[in-house]
Amino acid sequence: MVILANTRIRKISSLEKLPAKALASLIRYGFWLSILLLFYGTLIPFDFNFSEQSLSRAWSNMRLLPYWSIERGRIYSITDMLANALLTFPIGFFGFLLFDLKKKKPRIAKWFLIALVLGTLTETLQLAVPSRTSDITDVINNGFGAGIGAAFAWLLGRQIIAFFSGSLPDKKYAYFWIVLAVIAFSMLAPFDVGLDVSYFRSSLKALLTNPWETGIPIDNEWVLMAEFAILGAIAFSLKKARFVLFALSLPFAMEFAQFFIASHAPSLRSLAINFVGTSTGILGSRMAPALVRPLSGFILMSAAIIAAGLSPYDFVT
Repeated sequence: MVILANTRIRKISSLEKLPAKALASLIRYGFWLSILLLFYGTLIPFDFNFSEQSLSRAWSNMRLLPYWSIERGRIYSITDMLANALLTFPIGFFGFLLFDLKKKKPRIAKWFLIALVLGTLTETLQLAVPSRTSDITDVINNGFGAGIGAAFAWLLGRQIIAFFSGSLPDKKYAYFWIVLAVIAFSMLAPFDVGLDVSYFRSSLKALLTNPWETGIPIDNEWVLMAEFAILGAIAFSLKKARFVLFALSLPFAMEFAQFFIASHAPSLRSLAINFVGTSTGILGSRMAPALVRPLSGFILMSAAIIAAGLSPYDFVT
């Protein structure tokens, strides 16, 4: 009996090591792919020209004044600065998880400097790409992006590892954050954030002119409604009031955020549909707790995709 018990314990421990190894490989691949992403994003379309005339022209056009656009006479584009920071965020994030997570002292400044070096290298190579302009602001933002990524990994790295390895005590928390990320991407992508007052004014004008979007058939709103319903159902199943309140307030927060997204515009119809979806999910979870499972979410999303694809339902024989 003792031998069998010891054998079983060894089998269980060996099985528990498999997710850790797979996760370590994922982190390693994520780190090197994020470096490749940096070079790809800064050097595309790869039309290199190393002639003396082209390099001389690129050198004369290099922007060496940080955070100030001389051509426009104002601060540098906030969207472009965020894009350059996000480009190196994965480098600091995966790099910290790969090399520094188990160390006692966080080495966040290390990844800031590494990204500065990589940014300097890519901006130097950009001198040979006639369609690109090298900029010192991009280098600095590359450093900040990697530093923020490393700080994020330091603060939440272990929780994220537990999240992706499936070792959370309750997987519903993982489902909740996954659905929340899907909703944020659906409503805010491609994340063309603008802090210009003109964006806010145009969105507000569109909202006041046609708040319920009359004359426009409902299509993708069905998919969003299903996503909010799944989020509401999971929030109630967690048995914590703050998750339910968060789910109910999310439709309002997301519609307000769309005021600052150039490619999106808020509407009362979307707000009402998303709020109804969240409320329906909460009521469904309360009345039938057994329905809160992945299969139910799959069926609901499939029905919503079909409804969106058949819109505006003007069938012909």
